Amino acid sequence: MMERIAHYRELAAQFRQWAENETVSEARDGLLDMARQYERSATELQASAATAKDAPGVPPMRDGTKVVRNGQSD
Repeated sequence: MMERIAHYRELAAQFRQWAENETVSEARDGLLDMARQYERSATELQASAATAKDAPGVPPMRDGTKVVRNGQSD
């Protein structure tokens, strides 16, 4: 999961860089929106990973994450 978080942050940075060089405001806004979406996804995944690590008694899935819904593990 940490690799995916890092990848999303790299993509966000790339979209921000493209936006800096964009002269068409609509295109620039679209690129910045994509950057925000990737950054938000990375932040949500990071929060999910932190929550999964703090969930006692929940066995990790194959990728090391834990699934917790409504305070109960699956």
